[in-house]
Amino acid sequence: MQNTHVDRAIDYIEFTAPDLPIIKKFYGDVFGWSFQDWGDEYVSFSDGRVDGGFSRGAAHASETKTGSGPLVISTRPGSKPSRKR
Repeated sequence: MQNTHVDRAIDYIEFTAPDLPIIKKFYGDVFGWSFQDWGDEYVSFSDGRVDGGFSRGAAHASETKTGSGPLVISTRPGSKPSRKR
């Protein structure tokens, strides 16, 4: 499913998660998200409105030396996506 671009909206978001199969099952069952595996350490998702991914890693900043948090990519009014899918 292709997303429609909307200004000032989240275009892509990434999270860390310790167990990718559990994440895929939960979000797939609850929200109907579809996933694509990119090796053992990353899985991308699409829900028809936003795309994103989960990378294998500590889910809480207290579990890492450098911390972790979501990566959020949004757009400014008038900007164009630079990557073709």
